[in-house]
Amino acid sequence: MQKTDFLIIGSGIAGLTFALKAATQFPEKKIMVITKTVPEETNTKYAQGGIAVVNDKVHDSFEKHINDTIIAGDGLCNDDIVEIVVKEGPERVEEIIKWEHSLIKMRMGTIKGGKKADIRNIVSCIIRILPVRKWNGHY
Repeated sequence: MQKTDFLIIGSGIAGLTFALKAATQFPEKKIMVITKTVPEETNTKYAQGGIAVVNDKVHDSFEKHINDTIIAGDGLCNDDIVEIVVKEGPERVEEIIKWEHSLIKMRMGTIKGGKKADIRNIVSCIIRILPVRKWNGHY
């Protein structure tokens, strides 16, 4: 039987973020991440192709993103949690960038090779998705 101090179920962005923070805060502890199939098979991989975050305060706002998320959640969202996640979103993205994940820090509306992005939130039609490099290395 394997023993661990922290058992993390899921290798998506939430699980790996927790693993990184736990490893930083408790370097002497054993951390185990388990997943349903292979590490790169996560819901994060399928989430609109990236991370939804307010990154253009001229055309977007926390209030719009909160409202869009609650509408898209079709009654399943906890409004208080949505507000926390949306408002902390930009800080979490900066953390990820600092950790040198494969997040692409894009200029607004532009991705690899100067190609215009057509990645829009279905509800709001505001460009809000920061694309993440796919596991196969392509965009």
